[in-house]
Amino acid sequence: MALVEELRATGVRVAAFQADIADFDAVRAMHAKIVEELGHPDILYSNAAMAGSMLGIKAKIEDASIEEFERCWRANAGGAFLVSGHASTTYPDTGTLTV
Repeated sequence: MALVEELRATGVRVAAFQADIADFDAVRAMHAKIVEELGHPDILYSNAAMAGSMLGIKAKIEDASIEEFERCWRANAGGAFLVSGHASTTYPDTGTLTV
């Protein structure tokens, strides 16, 4: 949050939002809060990702459970898809949404 405060001090209208990207209800709630506080987004920067125990030099895919795989998929693919979809349906008709 230090960056948010630093930017605000320069006059930039800025806020930080957080949600568990693998929890689709939390993503929907975060998007609603963004629109409520800042209006419709023009730019979406989504950098959420997780690997669990499936990646890395010593990782073995056979050690990962289907539940772990599904949670990683929800965060890495499903969450990004949902965030992009919400943002693209609510931005004003003034051009394009940059994702």
